[in-house]
Amino acid sequence: MTERPDQLAEVWGDVVDVVHLRWSVVLGCALGLPSYLLAALFFGQFAPPQLAKTYALLVGLVACLVAGAICARLFAPKRALVEEPTDDGAREEAIRELIAESGELGSIDDLPEATRQELRDLAIEDLFTGPPDQDAAAPAPQVPDQEAVRR
Repeated sequence: MTERPDQLAEVWGDVVDVVHLRWSVVLGCALGLPSYLLAALFFGQFAPPQLAKTYALLVGLVACLVAGAICARLFAPKRALVEEPTDDGAREEAIRELIAESGELGSIDDLPEATRQELRDLAIEDLFTGPPDQDAAAPAPQVPDQEAVRR
């Protein structure tokens, strides 16, 4: 079955089929409400009224969870995951943009060891240690001489 764009909607950051959403609501109501009402009648005979309402609510919530599990099995997700191969040129451009936005160039040695290890694990440390581009590079800040600072 091919879905038309007008049949899809975004709910809580996820894409759903409107028809499946309607059926899910109907199924949740069809299981949740009768379960609550039957449990209220049943527990009303054996427990005090406040406790009977509490137990009935608990049974209704469990029925809604069961309805959610049934809907999850009936209606598959509508996500379309697309993986694109990485482009070295686009990656280098993104790094140049990050350097230009930050306004500062520091050494990779200034990073914490955990961050440097993560760069090594991702095999991208060489992207940051290589020679910077001349057009995006700013001169390195001068470190004052320690003797001059002490005077």
